[in-house]
Amino acid sequence: MALLYTEEQKELIALVRDMAEHEIKPYVQEADEKGECPRELFDWGFKMGLHMLEIPAQYGGTGLSYETTAMIFEELAKVDAGYAITFVTTFVALRNVILAGTPEQAQYFADIINRGSFAGFALTEPNAGSDPAGIRGTAVLDGDEYVLNATKTFITNGALSDIYVGFFKTSPEAGHKGISAFIIDRNMPGVSVGAHENKMGLRLSNTTDLIFENVRVPRDRMLGPEGSGFKLALNALNLSRAFVATLAVGIMQRALDEAVKYAKERKQFNTPIINFQMVQALLADMAIKVEASRCLVNNTMRMMDAGSLVQKEGSITKTFVTDCAQEVTSNAVQVFGGYGYSREYPVEKLMRDVRGLFYKLSLNREVITLYDGISGYYGEKAYPLLHRLENKMRKLLTQFMFVKIGDDWDKENIPQTIESILERKRDSNTFDYLYQIDFIHLSDFLFNKHSPKSQQDLIAFLQQNAESLEELDLEELRKYIPKSNWEKYFQNIVNWEGEQLQKCWERLYALRCAVAHNNKFNSTDYKELCLLCNKIEPVITEATKKLDHVVVSEADRQELSEELLAVSNEHYGEFLAVYQKFETAVSLLANQNDIYGCKNAAEFVKELADKDIINIQEAEELSSVCDFRNCLVHSPDKRRLPDEKVLSQLAVVCGELRKGFAIFPASPSATAERIR
Repeated sequence: MALLYTEEQKELIALVRDMAEHEIKPYVQEADEKGECPRELFDWGFKMGLHMLEIPAQYGGTGLSYETTAMIFEELAKVDAGYAITFVTTFVALRNVILAGTPEQAQYFADIINRGSFAGFALTEPNAGSDPAGIRGTAVLDGDEYVLNATKTFITNGALSDIYVGFFKTSPEAGHKGISAFIIDRNMPGVSVGAHENKMGLRLSNTTDLIFENVRVPRDRMLGPEGSGFKLALNALNLSRAFVATLAVGIMQRALDEAVKYAKERKQFNTPIINFQMVQALLADMAIKVEASRCLVNNTMRMMDAGSLVQKEGSITKTFVTDCAQEVTSNAVQVFGGYGYSREYPVEKLMRDVRGLFYKLSLNREVITLYDGISGYYGEKAYPLLHRLENKMRKLLTQFMFVKIGDDWDKENIPQTIESILERKRDSNTFDYLYQIDFIHLSDFLFNKHSPKSQQDLIAFLQQNAESLEELDLEELRKYIPKSNWEKYFQNIVNWEGEQLQKCWERLYALRCAVAHNNKFNSTDYKELCLLCNKIEPVITEATKKLDHVVVSEADRQELSEELLAVSNEHYGEFLAVYQKFETAVSLLANQNDIYGCKNAAEFVKELADKDIINIQEAEELSSVCDFRNCLVHSPDKRRLPDEKVLSQLAVVCGELRKGFAIFPASPSATAERIR
């Protein structure tokens, strides 16, 4: 069974095929090896109008149907799917603006693309992959502008785009109903490109992190009403499912063509292997899957042309075509035999690219399991249970670390196994890193042993104290002993055996993957998941209630907090040095006036004011210094990090209090000069 093409469609397909073979194919192997696609290689695509195929003529596009556009991109994907997806992503982003934006917004967006630019779709965040409702990037209204803050990850065209459609929470407390979409120019202050993903497949496609740091966008850049972004994102994802599926069809057709060609040329026992019944059966099965997938994609495209949002059909297409593509490319490798694994031949790349498309098709999707009816039913029932349990575990771990250790808890309490993950995913605007790691890494955080001190540190410590080993500080030595966070903190508040909890969590993770990635999930799986959730959830809830009774050394908490901030802010170390002198000076003044026993500078200041040793104005000045320091150390959401102005102000305060304090120079300006 094959599609019936119109004469116009045949001409367009033939044109794209000819140009792709001559303009792109000669450069694909080199670009794949380097993992990058030169910007000039896309010039041909722009000249062909590949970035504006489906866009209505009123916005400068060619106005082709979805059906015809899919046929063209299938042909392009035969040469390279990564190249094709770069253009697909661009028009998917623009389609969002056309569907949800005003005519003026659509024209603005289209004009930028039409001049030869790419666009990006910025939804995914480190903590929100399968669940787009979990994004944490914020958009705060300030006058006539929204201030955007977020780190977006796995963004196709991230470094290539001149304009983006980005999704942020305007009302974080409203869940998915608080998500709004914005048009964002690449050249806006605060927009920067993060790390480039060195991917297994689709290596001609640019994939990066995007960082939005206090990006100010006018109110008229919001797409649709406030809070409508989630619905817009899902509609866009429905569209992208269908179009990425058509790229998979192109890869399958190329794999089939290469396998047939090789089977005709390759001889065994003086006979072309295509004459072997087993090879014939393999090729026939591949051809069936290619044609079935193409017809399914074509039907979905026709439905979109008729105005359907293809919520169900898009998911069905995604699931079926993904499975077929993996089987077809795998069979192509089998036809090639050992040569199939060699980069000298094209099928190993096709297999890698299909895996990349599987990722594209699965990432950022609301969890709707449509592998079959049974899986869909039980998957939808299971997901809320998983989501609730996962967030309760994140809350327990995060709340403990923040409240009992301090906002710098991560400095010495993250196992090395997940440190590399956080290094890439950390958002500079948040400290709650445990919401940025995957489900299974919560178990790693709890149970993997780690030490804040390295082996090299231990050797250096022992060498330094070699002559007096009997006098070693045992408390210092204990810092070198690897321990898990479970042993250090949680085993005393979680009423469950650690090994059992770890095994249950790992099994729960396996079930979660089946739900999140659209695999088979039946009633037995669902019952097991419910049983595990019912076991773990009360334990976590009870442990969370116990947090108020857990005591962690304030000295340890404060020391860690100060050390982290000293690293994260160039002026913090200077501030701390002067603050320590300030604190000493205040305590000396108090002691000279027979005031003792206060815990900190703030209490000394209060006692000094109560005894009229300092006046009200002086007390307020000194208290403001203490308040600034306390906010800096203990309140990350409210704090203002020190800058040169703050340092100067503190120096002046210290200078004005120099009477009776030999520790300070006689001149405030000298103090200011010294601490700079």
